[in-house]
Amino acid sequence: MTSSEFQRNPCAFYFGKIRSRGDFIKSAGGARVIALIDRWIAQGMEDLIAVPHWKACYDHAEPIDFLFMGTQRKHAIHGTIVPGRDASLRRFPFVAGTVFEVAEPHHLLTLGPICFDRHTSSRRKKAELAVTSDSASDALAWLSETGHGHCLSHQASAEHFSRFLANTTVAGLTSLLGLCGHEATIRQIVLALHCLLYPLQRKPSVSIYPPSKAIALPLPEDPSSRPFVEAFWLTLMNVFLRATNLELSLLSGVLHGKRKMIITFSGVRPLMFRALFDEDAAREFVIDLSNAAWAEHNSSSDNTVMTLSAYLDHDSLLLQQIVMTFQEMGQL
Repeated sequence: MTSSEFQRNPCAFYFGKIRSRGDFIKSAGGARVIALIDRWIAQGMEDLIAVPHWKACYDHAEPIDFLFMGTQRKHAIHGTIVPGRDASLRRFPFVAGTVFEVAEPHHLLTLGPICFDRHTSSRRKKAELAVTSDSASDALAWLSETGHGHCLSHQASAEHFSRFLANTTVAGLTSLLGLCGHEATIRQIVLALHCLLYPLQRKPSVSIYPPSKAIALPLPEDPSSRPFVEAFWLTLMNVFLRATNLELSLLSGVLHGKRKMIITFSGVRPLMFRALFDEDAAREFVIDLSNAAWAEHNSSSDNTVMTLSAYLDHDSLLLQQIVMTFQEMGQL
C-alpha cells in the first residue's frame, strides 16, 4: 500500500482567524468539512467563554493535532488547531487540515501517526506561521495545497513500527514517557486500557455502548519517538475497536502542561473542545491514564489478563510481546 493509497483523493482546507486579517478567513476548498468543524468549534467556544479567565487559558494553549475518523467509515479528516486571533484581537481558532478517502480505517488508526508524522510537523509550523505572522500569504498558499509528499507508505510505516516494538522494553517506554513515582506505571496504563475497552468486545454497537468519556494517554516529549508511542497505544486499543462502528476523535498535543493523546468515541463534542482549554472540563470529561492506579483493583481475573499483568511486572518485557498478548485477548 503506497502513501497515495493510504490517503486517497485528499482535499486541503483552512479556516479561522489570524492576526494579519481583519476577520474570519477560509480556503476555497473543503466547504463541507469547514462547516462541520466550524460548527463544533463555535459550540465549544460558546461553552468556553462561560469559564472565568477563559482568555488566559486560550492564549496559553498550544497547537493540537487531530484525526477525526470512523472505524467503519471511508473518509477521515486530519489537521491542526492553533489558537488564533484576528487583527482586532477577536479570538477564534485557526484550523488547517486535509479530508481524504481511507482504504483501510484500522490501518489509518494504528499507523497514521507514523505515516503522517513529517507532514503533521510541517503543517503545524505553517499553521502557526499563518496565525502569528504579519503576512500569511505564503503559509496559506502552502496549507491550501495537497501535494507536499511528506507521508510515508503503509509498508514503510509498518516496518518502522515493527522495529520500534521489537527494540523497546517496558523500562524503555517508561523512560521515554518520563513517568515519575506518583504517576501510573506502564503496567497500570495497559491494564486500565483493557478494563475500559474490553466491554466494546461484548457490546460493539454504538447505540448500546458508546463510551461517554474520553481517554488520555501520555506521550513523550521527544518528537522522534512520539509517533511510535502513539501508534503503540492505538494498536492496543484497536484490538477492541475492530468490531465496532464508532466515530473516533484523536487529539494530540500539550494539554494543561502535559503532552498527551486524547481519544473520544462518539464524534466531535463541544465539551471535548472546551476540555482542550479548561482544566476543570478536562477532569470531568477525560479519563487520564497517567493516573491509573485504580486499574490494580479493577483488572479481570481472566487467565490471559493475569498472564499479561504478570508479564508487565518485568521491565525487560518488549512492547512486541504486549501487543501479541493483547491480540490474543481480542480473539477470546
